[in-house]
Amino acid sequence: MAKKGMGVILAGGFALLLLGGKKKRKSSGRDLGDLDGDGYYDGDGLLDPDGKKSSGSSGKKSGTGKKSDGSYNVPDLAPDAIWVSPDCQRVFFADGRIGEPNAGSLWFSEKAIPAIGRFVSANYDDPYEIARQMILSMAPCAAEFPVRSDGVSQFELQAGRDYFLNTYRDVYTLIMLLVESAQSAMNQDGEMISFNSNCDVTFVGNQWEEYVAKPMVDFYVGEYLKSGSPDSTARLINSIVPKVIDRFSPPCGKKMSSLASDSARMKFSNARPGLSSVIQTLSYLISESFAESSP
Repeated sequence: MAKKGMGVILAGGFALLLLGGKKKRKSSGRDLGDLDGDGYYDGDGLLDPDGKKSSGSSGKKSGTGKKSDGSYNVPDLAPDAIWVSPDCQRVFFADGRIGEPNAGSLWFSEKAIPAIGRFVSANYDDPYEIARQMILSMAPCAAEFPVRSDGVSQFELQAGRDYFLNTYRDVYTLIMLLVESAQSAMNQDGEMISFNSNCDVTFVGNQWEEYVAKPMVDFYVGEYLKSGSPDSTARLINSIVPKVIDRFSPPCGKKMSSLASDSARMKFSNARPGLSSVIQTLSYLISESFAESSP
């Protein structure tokens, strides 16, 4: 476990409510959590630093009814509940699937943020490790998400996270939202980047370019060079920029990747000044990395 010295400790926390008379509900052999007296799924499966589950809901009993998402039948969810499908392919809140505007706001404020505070109080210093540890019970696939304390190389770190994004997209999105919340709680905003629901960038830390973006860019440039394509810096930039955006905000990365023409991509970025600035930074990093890595 990565730890830091006693310093920033997030104040707060909440009482853990253990409601009596609950039934366990299982699917595909994995514990989904607790049903409250009204039949709504209200467990979250978050782990505390000691590896024990935290539990309990806000006490609000209104649900939204079952949703159908292809082959996934989402249970009735309490307003502050989260549901991860047994195959780690879907993450739902009562107010929508992860990545949809404002989905999960109550779960984050009433469950995730206090849980992050307990990890900070236990001297964890890596936001990525905090996010992974918190959700291991409800999303066992999170064990495949690499963090620095695993002792992996920079290449293995980037390759592993890229694989995880492409394999468990919803859970990756959940991890990145928790990472941002942990960075804020721990005053580690130097390496933070924030997107709003319109896919504009609202904040970039003063260390993000050097310590976060550059290693990511170097990884993707290296992968493209090994594959023998593309044949120009412009094509390299057009290929890599959406991948990097995808790593921080999968919903926004998906939107960028869906834009088929240069004019559509330019219109999209020009309407978002923060994003446009980040794209310029990434373009410079990609050009520099390409020049340094080319034979």
